[in-house]
Amino acid sequence: MAKPGLKEAIKDRTEQAIAKAGVRQVRVLEEIAAVAFLDPGELFDDEGALRKVKEMTPGVRRALLALEVEELFEGRGESRERTGRLHKIKLQPKIEALKLLGQYLKMFKEMHEHAGPNGGPIETKDVSELSDLDRARRVAFLLAQGLRATEAAPSGNPAGSPPAISNKQE
Repeated sequence: MAKPGLKEAIKDRTEQAIAKAGVRQVRVLEEIAAVAFLDPGELFDDEGALRKVKEMTPGVRRALLALEVEELFEGRGESRERTGRLHKIKLQPKIEALKLLGQYLKMFKEMHEHAGPNGGPIETKDVSELSDLDRARRVAFLLAQGLRATEAAPSGNPAGSPPAISNKQE
């Protein structure tokens, strides 16, 4: 990954593969919408019989999770007769699809509550209330973080990073 242009080449190839597969944001939204807005009545014809899968609209087929067909018989042996079929239909969870669409449209605001020990309030301290020792510890911690960040950075001083700290005395 250190070679120049390698990351960019990988990114380009990945984008090409995604495009070739037909994966687009609009298509994902269409699939979620098909599940979210399915009318179960579309599964049946005018007489109330379950439509054949090939006769179902593409939107209905997208919403199917499972379709099981079981042949029903009565009697045994040679007197056994087929009495019908049992169709078990499972649809994708409509609520989940609606939640995903609502999140995409930013319809729901999530609220998070934070609490202190035992569910009580979070205690805060004014900096002026800290002892000199606590202030010195905090400053030392921040300086150490900055030093580690500059040591981990590639050679040169990247924009926005603090200047390197030197212990040399001149």
